[in-house]
Amino acid sequence: MTTPSQGTVILQGLKTGNIYSYGIYISDLGGVNWKWATDVTAAAASSDFIITPNEPCRIIDICTTAAPTVSLTSAILTNDVSTGQVVVIANTAAALSNRSIPRIVIAPGKKLTIKQL
Repeated sequence: MTTPSQGTVILQGLKTGNIYSYGIYISDLGGVNWKWATDVTAAAASSDFIITPNEPCRIIDICTTAAPTVSLTSAILTNDVSTGQVVVIANTAAALSNRSIPRIVIAPGKKLTIKQL
């Protein structure tokens, strides 16, 4: 049985300190992109990417309702190029009291995609 997940990715502007929050939908299939939403809960039909704010940002949290059962890791890409950084989905579950803080810096105005491996 496959189990998709929903959650939130939070970025913080490095110049202004502003917080940018995005809803995410994570399918339980390998090789597909996370889905993003800025104004409602993300769903299977949501966008494959976001354009980051016009300031450098740091991903300060990735929180999911549960870890999918098939895809265990996801790669972070900017402008369709891997950053070399991988998110271990099991470490992002909201129920974890010791959830790690990613601290991944993303340049301004970039296409941000997270692809399941």
